[in-house]
Amino acid sequence: MPIDPIFQAALDAARKAGVPGLSEGTVGQFRSFLDASAEVLGKGPNIGELKDFQIPGRSGLISGTLYLPIGRPDGLAVYLHGGGWIGGSRVAYDQLCRQLVCLTSYAVLFVDYRLAPEHPFPAAIEDVEDALRWVAQSPVAREFLPVGSDVVIAGDSAGANLAVVASTEWTGPLKIARLVLFYPVTDCDFETPSYRQHGQALNMTRRDMQWFFENYAPPDKWIDPRISPLRGSLVRTPPTWIGLAEYDVLLSEGQALAEQLRQSGVRVQSIVYEGTLHGFARWFNMSRAAMRATRDASAAIRGISLS
Repeated sequence: MPIDPIFQAALDAARKAGVPGLSEGTVGQFRSFLDASAEVLGKGPNIGELKDFQIPGRSGLISGTLYLPIGRPDGLAVYLHGGGWIGGSRVAYDQLCRQLVCLTSYAVLFVDYRLAPEHPFPAAIEDVEDALRWVAQSPVAREFLPVGSDVVIAGDSAGANLAVVASTEWTGPLKIARLVLFYPVTDCDFETPSYRQHGQALNMTRRDMQWFFENYAPPDKWIDPRISPLRGSLVRTPPTWIGLAEYDVLLSEGQALAEQLRQSGVRVQSIVYEGTLHGFARWFNMSRAAMRATRDASAAIRGISLS
């Protein structure tokens, strides 16, 4: 189907205003753009409480924010934000975290992992692993994880990439029950069908993705499975839900991830949301498709669609 009018209007407005592409500015400008987008996309629903933590990591303290539902949490999901490994913050993702808390009655731990290029690969994945270890071992974190339950990892784009990598690398005492992923980065192949079809004129281009990779790691490391998980084994991946955008350079590799998981014996559900662009999940206040996707993702967090 055509691009949803909500997203088409946003593309048209950006073109009319002469807004430069993501990779045409600086890293700082990209970060500011992501934070500023939060005000345009609207607020998330009211929840119970916010708690800030400093999580001990191998390279220093990692900031984390726990979003709590009203009443006792039914479980705990760790959320890993998108932003091409170089951007993203609690400001940009506050409303989506609130939405997931409201729809799931889970606590959501937002992990403010270190960003490239100041902290290149593997800093982000190390922070994610250290945050998971804290969840597994800290009495503070365990307070919000019901007895006998396992943690869920959710994320979008580069954060979804970190979620897949963390799940395949994880050897800690805590079981990762499920992955819930929006439009994950899974490979460094910029010649897939969706790159060829959507790589020039949408809100995220082939050049933008190359720029993200260039800031994250040297090119000779891009084929490392900890950056491109499609190039490694996925047999240890937990049951996975994947929500994909129809008009997105990452569509093909998201579909390839779903297929490789199936071939590896992993239970997977993959949905392409028609008419949507990359990053659409944060548009749930404006887009019916985005609202439906957050509801579907929330069901997956609770294990309803992956049981």
